[in-house]
Amino acid sequence: MTADITREEFEARVGVLEREVEGEKMVTRHILEQTRRNSDDLAAVKTRLDRVERKVDGLDARIDGVEAFLGAKIDGLEASLGARVDGVETSLGGRIGVVEASFGGRIDGVEASLGARVDGAESSLGARIDGMETSLGRRIGVVEGSLGDRIDGVEASFGGRIDGVEASLGARVDGAEASLGATIDGAEASLGARIDGVETSLGGRIDTLATTVDGLIRSLPKMLGDVMQDVLNGRRD
Repeated sequence: MTADITREEFEARVGVLEREVEGEKMVTRHILEQTRRNSDDLAAVKTRLDRVERKVDGLDARIDGVEAFLGAKIDGLEASLGARVDGVETSLGGRIGVVEASFGGRIDGVEASLGARVDGAESSLGARIDGMETSLGRRIGVVEGSLGDRIDGVEASFGGRIDGVEASLGARVDGAEASLGATIDGAEASLGARIDGVETSLGGRIDTLATTVDGLIRSLPKMLGDVMQDVLNGRRD
């Protein structure tokens, strides 16, 4: 059975309930106000994040463009260097062929000339010896020693002349080979130095561009952190 209460007690309890209800209303209004503010802050953060995403997309597009540009430049340099190397090889091959043909023709001509002169000398000596044998057949016994000396002298003279011509031709051929080898070595060294210089310059440019791109990528977290800090500072204000 409920105990009887007085009017004062009833009014006191009603007052307590009213204060509790008013407190709950204040709490509810505060929660609603904070919810509204949080919604505004979230909308602002989302807007700024959208801007950051657009900037990041722009950076991605720029990086893709740089990569495509570098790829085209490198392909062009490789094609150009390949064409120049092929041209140098073709030119050197043609020059070497011309030199070989020229020296080969000159050597063949000298050999033919010497062969003709030796054949002519042999024919002339044979004819003279045959004539001497026919004309002096009866005096061979008397002049055999003298004729033998003359024949030996003729053979020694022609042998010395032929040896001298062979030595001169050998020296000229050796000199031509040495000069041609030096020319080819110089061309190869110059071409190697130019190719090395192009590779070094291209490697430096690629390294510089890679460093720049790497710096942009590494600065992205800091940019995002600055944006988030600006958003937080704006929400606090």
